[in-house]
Parts: sequence; structure tokens; C-alpha cells
Amino acid sequence: MFKLISKIRKPLFLFPITLCLTLILFIPWVSAKETPKPKPQPWQIDGIVAAIDDSNPTVKGYAFQALAGLEPQDLKLMLKKPEDIAQKAINFLKDEKVDSNVRGGAAEILGNLGQAMAKYLPNNFLDNEKIDKNVRGYAARFFGKLNEKSYLRHYAAEVLEKLGEAATKYAPDLINIVKDEKVDSNVRGNAASDLVNLGEAGAKYVPDILNFLKDEKVESYIRSNAAAALGNLGEAGAKYVPDLINFIKDEKVDLNVRGSAVEALGNLGEAAAKYAPDLINILKDEKVDSNVRGSAASALGNLGEAEAAAKYAPDIANIVKDEKIDSNVRADAAIALGNFGEAAAPYLPDILNIVKGGKPDWFEAERVAAVLGDSGEAGAKYIPDILNYLKDKNAVADIRYSAAAALGNFGEAAVPYVPDILNFLKDETVDSDVRSYAAGALSRIRKLELNEVIVVLNNFYELNPWNSNFELWRVLTYFLSGGTDEVKTLLQWLGNPQEVPTQLKYEDGKKTLEVFLSIWTDSNDLKLLQKDLADKIAQVTRLVTWKSQDITLLQSHYNNLKNGGYYQAYTVQLVITNLSGWKWLFKPINAILILAVFLLTLIFIRTKMRRGGG
Repeated sequence: MFKLISKIRKPLFLFPITLCLTLILFIPWVSAKETPKPKPQPWQIDGIVAAIDDSNPTVKGYAFQALAGLEPQDLKLMLKKPEDIAQKAINFLKDEKVDSNVRGGAAEILGNLGQAMAKYLPNNFLDNEKIDKNVRGYAARFFGKLNEKSYLRHYAAEVLEKLGEAATKYAPDLINIVKDEKVDSNVRGNAASDLVNLGEAGAKYVPDILNFLKDEKVESYIRSNAAAALGNLGEAGAKYVPDLINFIKDEKVDLNVRGSAVEALGNLGEAAAKYAPDLINILKDEKVDSNVRGSAASALGNLGEAEAAAKYAPDIANIVKDEKIDSNVRADAAIALGNFGEAAAPYLPDILNIVKGGKPDWFEAERVAAVLGDSGEAGAKYIPDILNYLKDKNAVADIRYSAAAALGNFGEAAVPYVPDILNFLKDETVDSDVRSYAAGALSRIRKLELNEVIVVLNNFYELNPWNSNFELWRVLTYFLSGGTDEVKTLLQWLGNPQEVPTQLKYEDGKKTLEVFLSIWTDSNDLKLLQKDLADKIAQVTRLVTWKSQDITLLQSHYNNLKNGGYYQAYTVQLVITNLSGWKWLFKPINAILILAVFLLTLIFIRTKMRRGGG
């Protein structure tokens, strides 16, 4: 079950590509703790791999990012030829024409595939100052090959985390970095986070980390991130829970840092379950800042179905229903309820009423949609309501994003509503970003057929200043279809590929026209895509030397183009006319007749010549 929990207290903004990739990668896009990702399906992996071979470098970059978001063990098991992917990643990493941030996913892929892939990294790659420093930083980050460069040092924590138990010997060095006020605060924060990720080896340094969290000279967001990381201690952090509770109660500490510490407490799981009464008291205390109260609700939700926390479901439900309480606190309380599984089922109507009851705060509505999507079978009957949130043109974008994510979280239960989502994608009056997120949600529901996925691709053609991430639609077309051969053929021509074939073998041309024909009828209400399709039918027709047996195929295209009012019909008609002439000529009976006429003509001429000579 996904636990969509957030400590954000302001409108959430993410770039559209990030929004969609979070769905593609099976991760919650607002989360206070790491949650198990479902295993990717083979067709999903095939779709991403197909996008890596696209002619557009931005599409390639997005595909690498998507693969990089998968668990390394899943990646290794499901990739058919990891060596091929590694080589493609290296080639992409070295391509200086591509933005360095886009290339980062290629470096991460190599790291996730394991140290065996390091052999594909060119010698002296990290020290080559001609290569963008960010690209070298990514490579160091995922291969653990560090030097003293400051931009590489920034990634030290993540590299050590990948080293696992082998990194425990560096714990004393890490705590020295945390304590050293001369060191960049970002580096200190990363070191603190990495310490707690070492488990037992880092747990004994919790008191030092708590002191770091109180250091007001360090930016609060850095301390908040380090505080949140304390939740990764698990059982190793159990004996420090009382210290954490005291830290949370210290009103001198920055509110955001305290809030992160509260959520970290919830992430400790069973080790913190017995402190649920402390969390419920913080949640109920009206004198406590709303940010901290909301974090307490999130922490209770993170304890999930633990009996010690679930018994407080009625108290949390009362917070949800109380309209006098800050909307952020109510929203986080609703999320917490949703994470209690079956214990939350009786309260789902109360959660839904937050939105149905009139004009809810946008934050409430956004989180309510998310929690309903996270409620499993108990919440499946509310899918029509969530679909209405998605379609509501008066709703702010964040509510609609969350509704799309919720639909995706229902998985197979949402399969009957795929046609509704596809129709939603056809509506050009809907914000392009909202549509892209709805398309991403389909990835969690089911694979799309060829005649369905063209609805996704049609969004590529939208011409307006806001369709800045148009390459995303190519990525989604690959991914949602599983990157089948038919889709690869389609994308070789449609959606503005950077390279279109200038030569075509007969078999490839025939296959291409067959694919084009299979989607024509379904493209009738996708006018932007169909216009491009008509043009490409004519192009393919001109590139191939056709055979007489292809007349039926060509005639079908001619009829479609003519009925659609497309001038490209005349290109196809010309080819048919030429083929029809030769076809008539080579029929056996016609050949005999022609020969007979020829012979008779010769006899006639010969006779005339003789008479003339006489």
C-alpha cells in the first residue's frame, strides 16, 4: 500500500516531467518515508528500454531517469541485456550536446547495475575537466570513485550509502564532518543523513546529530532533511526515542526541524509504536504549532496498522471532522487515517465529505483524493468521485494531480475507468500538465493497446507555450504501450522524431503502412495526429517500390485520405494507377491478347506492304 504523506505546507509544485516520472517509477510523489515499491511488470521495463533508442536525446534522458528510479535488484533481474544498456548509458553520458542534468540518469543506471558496469566508464573520466563537472559528479555519486573535488564531495553521503556495511568504518569520519562548523552545511547535512543510514554503527551518534539539529547557524531545510533521516534508524534507534521526544517538545528549535523529527519518530515503526500516546497528545494540543501537529498526524499514519496506533483512529477521525481545526492538520489527519488500512474503512465517508461538503481548502481536497486512492478495496467504490475531481475544471491543478495519482493507486480496480481517462486526455481545454499526470497514472492500471496509446501521442501535437515538455508524450507512448514493435514503427514517423527514414526497404514500408492503417479509424477524433499521419502515409508511399499485391492496402489508404479530405490521397492514387496498369499488362490472358494484337498488326502491315509493292 502506498502511503502518500506530506509535510509540505504550501502549494506543491513539481515540473510536469517529474510528476509523471514519479508515477512511472512507482513512487509516491509526496512522502515522508520510504515505502515499498511494487514490482515493475516486464511490459513496463520493455517500454522504458524502447524509449532509450529514440532519436530525441531528451526522450532518451527521461527514459534513463525512469530506469534509474527502479530498485537495482529489479533492474538487474528484468533487463534482458544489461550490457547493452550500460554501453548506451556511457555513450549518452559522454554526449556533450545533451544537458548535464538530463544525462545524470545514465550515470545512475550504471551505478544501479553494479560495480561490474564500471568497466564501461572511460579511464580518467572523473578527472577530465573537459567533461561537465555535474556529469562527473553524477558518475562519482554512483560508482563511489571519490576525489577531493568539492562538487564530488557533495555526493559522498549517497556513495557511502551504496557501499552498505563496507561504509561502517567511515562512521567516525562522518561524525567529525557533522561537528566541523568549517565544513559546508550541505555536506554536514549529508553526512548526518548518511550516519543514520548505517544502522547500529551510526545510531550511537544520535545525540551528536540532535545537537547538529539545534544549530541555528545551519539552514533549517538542511536540518529538516537530517531530522527526517533519523526515521531510517529502525530498531537501532529505539533507545533514542525519548531523546527524540524531548527534542520535539523543545520550542526553541525551528518548527520545520521539529516537524521532521516528529515524522522521523513515526518512521521508526514498532520501535516508536509505544509512543503513539505522545503523538496523539501533540496532535490534539491546540497550543502546538499546526506544522508540528500535522507532522504528528503523519507520524501516526506512518505507524500504519500497528495496533498501538490504529486504536487511536476514532481520535484522529474527530480531528478530520472538526472544521475549526487548521485545514493542514485535518488533511494530515485524513492521510493518517488512510494508512490504518481496515481500521480506517468506517471513516472513509468522513474523509470524502471534506471535499463534498462545499468549497474545501485546496490542500485538504488534494490530500483527501490521495488518501482515498490509498485505501485499497475499501475505497474502490469512491473511484467515480475521484474521477470527478480529475474532471472538475474549477478545481486547482494540485487537486487534479492528486486525483490522477489516486486513480493510479487503485491499480486493477480502476481498469473499467480507462476509457474515461483516455477521453479526458482528448480534452484540449484541460491543462496539458494535468493531462500528462493522468496519462502517467495509466501506467499503474494496465498496458494500453496500439489504438489506445495514440490518444496519448496526440497530446504531443498541442501547440501552445505551456506544452514545454512535449517530449514527455513520446516517453509515455513508449512506456504505456510496452514499447511494442508497432509502437516503435509508429514513433519512427509520428510525434516529430529527430530523424525520419529517407530510404525504406519493401518489407519495412509494407509493415509501416499496415500499422498506419490499423490506427486510422481510431485517429478520426485526433485531428492533430491524423494530419501528421496523412503526411507520413504519403511519404512512405513515395519511398517504396510497390508490388501489384499491395493495391488493396494502398486502396484502403487512398479511400481513408480521400474521405478525410486530405490532398495526400493523390500521391497514393498515382501509385495505384501505375500499379494497376502494370497489373493489367501482366495478367496471362491480357498478355495473350496483346501478343495476338501485335501479331495481327504485323500481318496487316506486311499485307499492305505487299499490295503496295505489287
